[in-house]
Amino acid sequence: MVFARRRKLAWAERVRDLLWPYIGWRRAGRYLLMRIQRLPGTPHSIAAGLACGIAVSFMPLLGLHFVLAFAFAWLCGGNMLAAALGTLAGNPWTFPLMFAASYRVGCWLLGQKAYSITALGFEGLVDNLWAFFWPMLIGSLPVAVVAWVVSYLLLLRPITAFQERRRRRRMAKAAGRLVPVQGPPRP
Repeated sequence: MVFARRRKLAWAERVRDLLWPYIGWRRAGRYLLMRIQRLPGTPHSIAAGLACGIAVSFMPLLGLHFVLAFAFAWLCGGNMLAAALGTLAGNPWTFPLMFAASYRVGCWLLGQKAYSITALGFEGLVDNLWAFFWPMLIGSLPVAVVAWVVSYLLLLRPITAFQERRRRRRMAKAAGRLVPVQGPPRP
């Protein structure tokens, strides 16, 4: 295998790498940004796919994020790979904030009092799981819609600009001259 590891990672190393990448957060973020920029498709399909993945991350249905992101991306004409990458917005660092926001909005919509998880403890949380899950599920729907609209609007223009710069650069290279691309300086 060409790109296989010489030494397989143990499960503990894989878990550690999920929580803290061995290449560092800055380099991992730059790699992810490059992957998103080079996705094939129209700016609308890429932005819609990413927005679907980000919006689904607010839902408390942890095992179904990819499936829901693919379904919503298919419905709105989004890129499936972009939807999968968009679900990375939900991770162990952001889930507590996302679920807390969904829970608070759900309690407000249902007219219920919001409980504090720390006050109940683990046993109280397990005993009242439905009392937390239902408001979180109801609250995640409007929060997901807002997240979809905001992320789509924030992503559409940069994706369009990048694809246009890339198209101009390819045309210039094909014509035999290389035009410098204006953009942020590389560190």
